Amino acid sequence: MKDKILTKKGNMMQIDLTEVTEEITRIIEKKVEEINIQSEKSKLLPILQGLYKWGDASRKKIEGHMTAPPAHPDLVKIVSRGLSYGVMDMSVIWVYRGQIAQDMAYDQHASTKKFPNSIHNNIDEEGYVCAIDVAPYVNGKVCWKREQCCVMAGLFLAAGKELLASGEISHEVRSGSNWDRDGKFLTDQKLDDIVHLELVPKK
Repeated sequence: MKDKILTKKGNMMQIDLTEVTEEITRIIEKKVEEINIQSEKSKLLPILQGLYKWGDASRKKIEGHMTAPPAHPDLVKIVSRGLSYGVMDMSVIWVYRGQIAQDMAYDQHASTKKFPNSIHNNIDEEGYVCAIDVAPYVNGKVCWKREQCCVMAGLFLAAGKELLASGEISHEVRSGSNWDRDGKFLTDQKLDDIVHLELVPKK
């Protein structure tokens, strides 16, 4: 394909733009591929259709920042689906937890494990954390009321079942309100961690 351009001297000349166009196309396709790969790797949060949206602090924890790795994509889908139901607003408390925070949680009896033995302290082979703590957000602040937390845990468990059945995720999920998943919530366990959610390892 031939095209004409006007030089600074006002003279007309012909150049073949075919190779130029092809090279530009290759560059664009390569850049798009790189962006898609990076987007897939970072697993940015889905756009939610509903009353509530994740705040900036929650997004930062879920997507990872600095030395803190991101939450596993299956967890992101589960908690985001639970939020999208529009039943209550929520705030992400923890994804990755470092040594100081983990040992403090242990000392305060909020965890039964010291660093690095909690699932919050570990990163899987793909670079993700397989646990997340989310709390209800009521009247502009985090709410730790048992009733509110139980409703939220139910939303996440329902979302997990729904997404697994549709093939959108590949992991089952376990709530700190029922560690052994026997249907007996908050009645037969030593530690009730209602705001905790984690992926069940595949067999």
